[in-house]
Amino acid sequence: MRIESPADRGRARRKGRVAAQRGTSDWQIGHRRGLPATVRGRPRGGGRGADRRRAPAHPGRAARALRSGLRRLQAVRRMSRPAHSEDQPEEVHREKERPVNSTVGTIWSQHSPKPLPAAKSLSAARTLAATRPSPAGAGLAGLAALAGLATLLALTLAGCEAKAQPQFERPPAPVSVVTAVTEEVPIYLDEIGKNVAREVVSIQPQVSGRITAIHFEDGADVKKGDLLFTVDPRPYQATLDAAEASLAQAKAALDLARIEFDRAAGLIGTNAVSRSEYDTRKSAVAVTQAQIQQGEAAVETARLNLEYSAVRSPIDGRTGHRLVDIGNVVEANKGSLLLIQRLNPIYADFTVTENDLSAVQRNMAQGTLRVEVRLPDQPDEPRAGTLTFVDNAVQDGSGTVKLRATIANADHRFWPGRFVKVRLVLSTIRDAVLIPAAAPQTSAKGPFVYVVKQDSTAEMRPVTLGQRQEDRVVITRGLEAGERVVITGQMAVSPGGKVRIDQPGVAAGGAPATGAAQATGAPPASGASAATGAARPAADRGRS
Repeated sequence: MRIESPADRGRARRKGRVAAQRGTSDWQIGHRRGLPATVRGRPRGGGRGADRRRAPAHPGRAARALRSGLRRLQAVRRMSRPAHSEDQPEEVHREKERPVNSTVGTIWSQHSPKPLPAAKSLSAARTLAATRPSPAGAGLAGLAALAGLATLLALTLAGCEAKAQPQFERPPAPVSVVTAVTEEVPIYLDEIGKNVAREVVSIQPQVSGRITAIHFEDGADVKKGDLLFTVDPRPYQATLDAAEASLAQAKAALDLARIEFDRAAGLIGTNAVSRSEYDTRKSAVAVTQAQIQQGEAAVETARLNLEYSAVRSPIDGRTGHRLVDIGNVVEANKGSLLLIQRLNPIYADFTVTENDLSAVQRNMAQGTLRVEVRLPDQPDEPRAGTLTFVDNAVQDGSGTVKLRATIANADHRFWPGRFVKVRLVLSTIRDAVLIPAAAPQTSAKGPFVYVVKQDSTAEMRPVTLGQRQEDRVVITRGLEAGERVVITGQMAVSPGGKVRIDQPGVAAGGAPATGAAQATGAPPASGASAATGAARPAADRGRS
């Protein structure tokens, strides 16, 4: 056997590069799986220039090319093999390698006259590399064909093993469930209102003078007739005394006029007095009577002014902050001294849209309207009231109608000017399905809930939501009473997947929901229980 020298190997490499560059254009366009076509040109030694177009192949280079293809085959097998395949039985590996062995056998039969050795796919490929004759006169097309076949074999092995990966089974999702219940719930309108005092009085002085006394404390509750301010009464007392004196003088003049008239009347029959004098005496009596009436009126006016000097409360109510102090001079019917508001009962004014006006009028005629007023910081303590006023026109611009409810306020819980939450109850729905407000979820198709079936699988159920009742919500369509719905853990639930009830929730009516504690095949969770629930009677209603 001839031993190659370094110079021979160098010449062979140079000839191989030249041959590769000349043969680049001889590949068929779109050739499948990288298999080279037959190199175009005349057979070796069959024409002029044949030795320049095709360089002789070296046997050592052919062996190295085959070994390189086998290394790529081994690398692909190592990367595509699943990490947990060691746990599979030997029979599974044999089933995976049957198609590979058949592919290797086809390749072997095309390139070797010997039968395929009884070995696995990788061992058969190695045997092919070891037993395949590589004559020194073989061309580059044979080497490229062997490399392409090795690549095809590697892709076949990777595809076969990738299909055999085991499927992952998702564990049951831990959830909490409640049972849907039926109750009697109201249909209502929730509006924002404002408290208004039933009576508001601005105290003004009716006489002029100086304030000499204040008889109340700011913010005190007063009764009708209680003394508030005192205006200096002395001028008005003097005026009253003068009026009374004038009245007494007029009464004395009347007595004299009557006496003189009576005398003239007795003498007129004897012609002792003239008819003219008789008429004069009669007129004097009438004038004196008119003066008495005028004096009485003056006395009454003076007495009223004296009473007005004592400013009193005209209503029962609560005083505000006084606007004048002692010593200030006030003018009659000008300026305000004090503001008094009646707090019991009190009004709650609110508005509804014109679209809701028809429902309000219809239920008002049926007598089913009820009003509940709540403070913003005390939503759980409603105060019942009565709808006492509906405005006679829709307000321009806003499209709303003003309504007024009257509520009792003996404890002064509601304050004038404070905003309140007004609920106008229109009617009542019987046997409405209720679930916790946290159960419904929202998707692109609308709200839905997860319903846990008897086999512990979750069903995605589209629902139609009604009004909210505090921490619960009415389901008008899509859910029946007694069905179990998921209230926590929805993010881990998939439609049709198994669930595990770790902790029973509270039923929509307030009773604990009981049910299966685990899904089929899953270990029981601590604290889980059965999933049937009882509903409690309707106790309250929530804001929508």
